Amino acid sequence: MRLALPYEGLEVWFERVGYEPGEEQGEIHRAALEVKESGPTTIIVGGGIQGGKSTVGGNHAFARWMVDPLIWMVGDRHEDCKREYEICRDAAIEAKVTEKGMYSTAAEGPWELRYVNGHRVKTLDSQDPTKLAREAPDGIVFCEPGRQSAEAFNNAWDRVVPRGGWLLVAGTFRG
Repeated sequence: MRLALPYEGLEVWFERVGYEPGEEQGEIHRAALEVKESGPTTIIVGGGIQGGKSTVGGNHAFARWMVDPLIWMVGDRHEDCKREYEICRDAAIEAKVTEKGMYSTAAEGPWELRYVNGHRVKTLDSQDPTKLAREAPDGIVFCEPGRQSAEAFNNAWDRVVPRGGWLLVAGTFRG
């Protein structure tokens, strides 16, 4: 079962790295913190281009570094997760909760970040949704959902169910 964390626990880390969530962003972070007995918490965030969705996803993954041993960032391609990963990585560096050699900086993914406590954030591509397996993450940032298949979403959902985790689905609605 996922560990509970009050919103104030996130705010401490947000302040430390200079992230000031607006009212709507704060509501998204609060919703992702809800622990439900019935299964994972799913938050669907839609917004326009450059609407701050990556900022929310990356900072949320970062701020949970103490309580979530494994977080996935899933995109159709690794590049779809790049911005969220960079935001998370840069915040972890700023907060001094990761060190050089514990995170990927390559131009192309996959990328992985390890925190000083051993917890991890990693990117996965969903082009073959059957590869979203082997591990049960505590949380998933599902990046650019409009490019991903229903099977990829279902597999991501199935992966967070055992831990009662969170699934943050953030993308731009088109058409």
